[in-house]
Amino acid sequence: MFGKKEKTEESAPILEREGQFVAQLNKQAYDWLGSSYTYFDKIRNAGQGGLAGLFEDRNLEELMEATRSALSIITKTLKNGLALAYNSVVDAVANAGDAPEGWPDKIDSSDRANPPQLSPEQDALIMAFMPLKFLNLAKSVRDKGKGLDLYTEGLVKKLYFKVIGYYSDPAHWDPERLGFNLAGLPEDAALMDVNNKLSVMKSDLELFATAYQIFKFGRSPRTGADASTKNALENAMEITDEDIVRDLYFQHFIVMGMEQFMFRYFLTLLAATSNPRALRAITAVFEPALAKVTEVRVQFQGSFMTEREKVRVRQPFQAFVKEFESRPVVEQIEEKGRTVRHINYSLRLLDATTFGHAAKLSERHAKNWAGYFEAHVLDSAQNEVSKPLVLEVLNTLVQSAKLENDGRLKVAESLRAFGDDQERLGMRQVSLKKKKYDDAKRKKMAQSRKFKVLEQFDVAKTVQEEAEALEQEGQKQIEAMEQSLAKRKEAYVQRAQLLEEQAQSGGTESSAQSAGAVFQVLAGLDGDNSFQNDFVGYLLTQIREGSDTGSNDLYRQLFAVLPNLYPTQKIMLRKALESKIELADDEMLVSDEEMRAYQEQIVTRKTDLTAEAPGVFQQKLNQGQVRADVENLLGAAIMNPSLQLLLQIPLNAPNKPAAKLPGPVVQKLVQLNALINPFPEVDLILPNVDGTAPPAKRLNFNRLSKALDDAARAAAQAEAG
Repeated sequence: MFGKKEKTEESAPILEREGQFVAQLNKQAYDWLGSSYTYFDKIRNAGQGGLAGLFEDRNLEELMEATRSALSIITKTLKNGLALAYNSVVDAVANAGDAPEGWPDKIDSSDRANPPQLSPEQDALIMAFMPLKFLNLAKSVRDKGKGLDLYTEGLVKKLYFKVIGYYSDPAHWDPERLGFNLAGLPEDAALMDVNNKLSVMKSDLELFATAYQIFKFGRSPRTGADASTKNALENAMEITDEDIVRDLYFQHFIVMGMEQFMFRYFLTLLAATSNPRALRAITAVFEPALAKVTEVRVQFQGSFMTEREKVRVRQPFQAFVKEFESRPVVEQIEEKGRTVRHINYSLRLLDATTFGHAAKLSERHAKNWAGYFEAHVLDSAQNEVSKPLVLEVLNTLVQSAKLENDGRLKVAESLRAFGDDQERLGMRQVSLKKKKYDDAKRKKMAQSRKFKVLEQFDVAKTVQEEAEALEQEGQKQIEAMEQSLAKRKEAYVQRAQLLEEQAQSGGTESSAQSAGAVFQVLAGLDGDNSFQNDFVGYLLTQIREGSDTGSNDLYRQLFAVLPNLYPTQKIMLRKALESKIELADDEMLVSDEEMRAYQEQIVTRKTDLTAEAPGVFQQKLNQGQVRADVENLLGAAIMNPSLQLLLQIPLNAPNKPAAKLPGPVVQKLVQLNALINPFPEVDLILPNVDGTAPPAKRLNFNRLSKALDDAARAAAQAEAG
């Protein structure tokens, strides 16, 4: 699924098979868009003066002539955009220097009044190499289509659906195609070169994040037409609840599919480069788009509770989902007298290729992750980028979970506002109902008084009793309405509170769980824990040397993300991180048992060293004003390169002349220093001194003296405290 594709002489012309696939997607899109889109399509294709056959109402025909012209402009805008996108892709791939065999020339797009119609193969070329160019045409379509939302939204849905549908086929996820702009980037290329390679993609992703939005939903056109046109359109189209429910499912498919597409696109590009710097840059350029698709998905899911039209069709929508999801993904159907292969583009189909990142992965999602990690992490050829790649994946998973929690808070806020609106509407209805009963009672009482004046007292009494009964009936109805209002309001408040609690109390935990579930897949492939152990070392280096704070949220959750950490690894990670950022009391907790295990490991190593070199920790460095034994040096947080030089200077053992320590002993002392001081800060090596000079000439002993004094004070304070 993730390897390079072999090119053979028998290969079909470029994108011919993909073109056939896109042609089927076009047909599927029309099926999903339904009668309202088809209605506008007929108007657009009727031509000048050709509407008479569509409408019996002459006034409606005249209204639609202006609509026909507007529809034509929208369609030309899309065709021109597609032609420009196609030529942009042709140029970009050709200029990258390794265009595939049979790479086409640009098309003539100079006549904007009569733009060319792209073939399915040409659509496929855009989507296969630069799918963002295809998606971003939605903005120009929406800009030109204001006032014709039903048709405009249909075109946008079609654009999105074709990209999502195209990449529902695992064979289309080709790192060489999608990452063509990274081809030839040296492993040691500078960050400036990396950013230049990604500049076009960065602009495209920023545009997508700006333009992508939740679809409008409901029966009426939303803007741009007067009331008579709205009514005429609705009557002519005869939009049914069945159409609305079908459109709602289509929207659901697109919203879920777009989030999954963008995340997998990100993963594919991470796998398309051997330059470690490019990985962080790829994450940075994808951040706004990944945030946007998550935001829209959470907003869409929340809208089922806050949009009246969606609430109204909830039950038929659920029934449609149940029936549609029960269909096979691929089936044989009869069409125009012949049997054809039909794909049901369902949420179940999307799930087959999804890189899920829930707190608990399904077997299918875990299998997808396993394939990815086997190809791009555990492969020795990718060793230089394997660890930074995993860091970027885990970091993005944590950030996605945070965005989801932010989305929950926004939905909770919307729920509270919706509940308030419903309450205000209900109170107006209660007020109208109360006025109705008061008016009816007033009339009855007026009638009773008239009968009393006429001395028809029995009739007057009967009418008065009717008035009192009416008042009691009204009071019961009003109380029932008020109770119903209060119950509905309480339900919205409870839902909002639940979302807020999930976001606030479970937010950090859930972000760690999703990243941890994904890393657990990698750990399952890493039989001897060699990758995890190397990864911990890499993380320590990143924390020590890195200045980017973008991974701090992940670092705070490392104990939950990385399974089976040794106590030593936990303490080293905690010490490293707390020297960089302030940790809360409940973050990166190390148990007393783990602390004892860590200290026992230090004691064990010291015992082994003492057995190998008796008295080594009492040997003294006597250099200028410095008088310190090896034990003191290990407590001064000295960086390993500096310590290595120090230990090459002859040391004084009790009652013995100064002598150099054996090389293996020096190396074991340096390793012990790394265990005791996972984040040393004291650098003693003097700049601008010849590297061949004796160790004593290359070291700053004034700085060493200060470091020893600081360490002694800190130890005294810790003992006193």
